[in-house]
Amino acid sequence: MLAALCVTKPRKGLFGLRRRAAVRAEITDSGSGKFLKITAEQGRKGLDWDRVRMAAGRESGRLLLPQGLLPPPGCGIKPFRGVELQRKLMSHAAAALLKNAAVSPRLVRISVYDPQAAMPELPLLLVPFAADIRVCTNRPERYAPQKHAAMREYGAVLTVTTRAGQLTESLLVLAPNANP
Repeated sequence: MLAALCVTKPRKGLFGLRRRAAVRAEITDSGSGKFLKITAEQGRKGLDWDRVRMAAGRESGRLLLPQGLLPPPGCGIKPFRGVELQRKLMSHAAAALLKNAAVSPRLVRISVYDPQAAMPELPLLLVPFAADIRVCTNRPERYAPQKHAAMREYGAVLTVTTRAGQLTESLLVLAPNANP
């Protein structure tokens, strides 16, 4: 189950200063599924990481944390490194954007900058939405099956190159390995 940490400000008042910072855990519905939401109050000494770890249980090794918040070393909590999730979200968002765009596919050029060939399946997902798809990679052999599939299934040419200069003038550029 996915677990996320939300941090709140401490309560004001005299009793708020004396009591221990609260940590609550609840199962929350989020459209397509459920996740564990842990709400931790920021105390005078920061977050009570031990209580956060206890609330997270076995999910403490992959906890979604607010941006810029890092747990102290040795507390038993590790941030979620959902590289695959980020890539899936990127590819599905790109396909949804192109599907809803009021632009003829024959006028659309999409570029994929993927030096390590981390997502060779990505261009095939986008072929129905663009007449020109270009891929820049240092491992063109990983894209060979996709080139053949694009031609066989759609009659489309997938351009694979090692030169990033060929990615210019694209409506959309996707980089699966880029850090936000």
